[in-house]
Amino acid sequence: MVAPDPRIEPYLKQSGFWHVAQMVAPPTHSVLVERWRSESHTFHLPFRECTIGLEDVVFQLGLRVDRLPMSGYTFGALPHNAYEETIIRYTRAYIMILLGGVLFSDKSSFRAWYKIPQLAPRHHHPLTFPLTLRWKSYRSSTRLHIDKLLRYRRIIDSIGINGFRWMPYNNNKVRNLTPRFVYDEADIWAFVTALIQFAVIEWHPADHVVQQFGGAQHIRIVPINIDQLHAKDGRGDLDIWWSEYHVTWHAAWEARRE
Repeated sequence: MVAPDPRIEPYLKQSGFWHVAQMVAPPTHSVLVERWRSESHTFHLPFRECTIGLEDVVFQLGLRVDRLPMSGYTFGALPHNAYEETIIRYTRAYIMILLGGVLFSDKSSFRAWYKIPQLAPRHHHPLTFPLTLRWKSYRSSTRLHIDKLLRYRRIIDSIGINGFRWMPYNNNKVRNLTPRFVYDEADIWAFVTALIQFAVIEWHPADHVVQQFGGAQHIRIVPINIDQLHAKDGRGDLDIWWSEYHVTWHAAWEARRE
C-alpha cells in the first residue's frame, strides 16, 4: 500500500481511517483464498461456512459501520498545487484503495487470525483496540514457500468445529478495552445487506454464518448472485457518480433495519 500524501493526513484522521492507513496487511494466505467462494460470499471450511463481517471490521480496525456508504466520484493523481476540494476528493479515492486492499479484499489474511489463531504469528504486541494493532509490527516475506502453504492447509484441514473461534470478541479481555460506540452499533452486525465502497459492492451474508453470532444455523437460502458487480472496481471510471450508479444497493443499505 502506497503511503498517503501528507496533505490528506488531516482528512484521513477526521474520517477515522488514519490508523487503518498505517497498517501493513500480511501476504496472502493462499489456503484461505482457496476456501473463498464468491457465489456465497463465505469461506468454506471443512466443518462449516464462515466469513469476515461488520463485527470484524469494528473490532479489528476500529471503524464505525452504522454510517452512510463511502461513495461518490473517484479521482486521479493529486496535483502539487491542488485546492482543498481536490485534496478532499483525492482523500476519498485513497480511502477507496485502502478499503479495497484492507477491508473488502478476500486476499487479506490478518482478519482471520482471531478466528483461526493457529495461523497467527507467534510474536505480537499486547492486546489493544483496535485489535489488529496487536500485529502492527508484523513483517513477512512476499514469497509463500510450498512448505508453508502445505502447513497452512494441514492446519485448516485439522481444525474441527470446536477448534474455530466463532465469537473471538466475546470475552472480558476484549470488552474491557473496547470503546462504548462499538456496542452501540451491535444491532447491525447480523444484518443481511449490501456493503458499499464506491464502485465495489459486496454482500454481507450473516444468515449463512449464524453461529458467528451465537445462534444455531438454520437451513440456508440460496445466496444473492452479484457476480456481475465483482467486475466493477472503479478503475478508469472517474466520471461516474457511484451513489447514482448503484442506487439500488444504496437503497438496500438504507433499509438495513427494515
